[in-house]
Amino acid sequence: MNAFLQYGLFYLVALLLILSFRKSPSASGEKLGRDTSRELKGLAILMVLFGHMTLVHGWIGIPATPVLGAPAVEIFLFLSGFGLVSSYHKKGLKGFIPRRLLAVLIPLWIVNLVKIVYYAVFQVPPKSILLSFILVDIGSTDPSMWYIQYILLCYLIFFLVFCIRKLSLKWKAILVFLIFVSAAIVNGFVFYQGLTPDSPFMECYSHHLSFGLGVIFYLFYQRYQRLSGKGLSVLCALAFIFTQLNAYGFVRYETYYLLNFSYLVFCVSLFGLLSARGLHSKLLAKLGDRAYYIYLNEYVLMLAVRSLVDIPDGYKALLVLVLSVALSSPTKLVGDWIVQKVSSLIKT
Repeated sequence: MNAFLQYGLFYLVALLLILSFRKSPSASGEKLGRDTSRELKGLAILMVLFGHMTLVHGWIGIPATPVLGAPAVEIFLFLSGFGLVSSYHKKGLKGFIPRRLLAVLIPLWIVNLVKIVYYAVFQVPPKSILLSFILVDIGSTDPSMWYIQYILLCYLIFFLVFCIRKLSLKWKAILVFLIFVSAAIVNGFVFYQGLTPDSPFMECYSHHLSFGLGVIFYLFYQRYQRLSGKGLSVLCALAFIFTQLNAYGFVRYETYYLLNFSYLVFCVSLFGLLSARGLHSKLLAKLGDRAYYIYLNEYVLMLAVRSLVDIPDGYKALLVLVLSVALSSPTKLVGDWIVQKVSSLIKT
């Protein structure tokens, strides 16, 4: 019965997503425009949820779900890198630091204030709670928060490189890409030598390429935009086949990197193909708009449901999915309002 619930939840969500796509008369046809990016973020946050519910708690025993979390991180990092260069091309670095810090930290602080209720019930040390607000000692509260530390590091590297006035946009993008390639090589060596420190932040070792790929992809975006539907279909099919080869161990060379990369190529090319045909999902776009808040809420909700609710695992997964999405709306409403007010104060 529990297996039936797990499979039922997974395929019900998949069916709803498929049915949510509609032909949009106003669609621009841009293969990685704003709408497509929002939809990809919506898909990615669902992948994170299913991945965490599988690997962390074992609530879902479907073979496909354990590998979903890591490729979702690739999607977020790739879109972030691509989006930053797109923004830079339009308005430069004006307000870059305060804008990025406010967008990351204010939602974190708001959700952490809500999490204090859980922390108090389960007697998390006050010191750990305080340090979680400044992203220190996150392992004792929410180890999934390593991503926030990492994306802030990506922003810093991007800012420092793009501040170099004598370099063209092309060479700035190439330099950022080379920095992350170098980091991937170094961290890969450290990891495979068994020297990795015991820190949640070190989980980023497997994701160094994605942000840099997003940055350098901007240089080739117009070529990607000109790909025909047939070309995108072939790219999508090849990437999907490669995910399966990696997933089942037939390709063993740096399998983890290759699996994540092939998932990234598959998702980006699939959604590019859908966008080129004017197909968009308002459901996924809304989830994408709330993705950061869903991410901030989901881990502690899983812990609370595991500790407080005695129901079959499939129902636990459904409950966390519903609560994560439901709580994202009010927290986003408050967060956006505060960000807007603080941004206005900074400008004045």
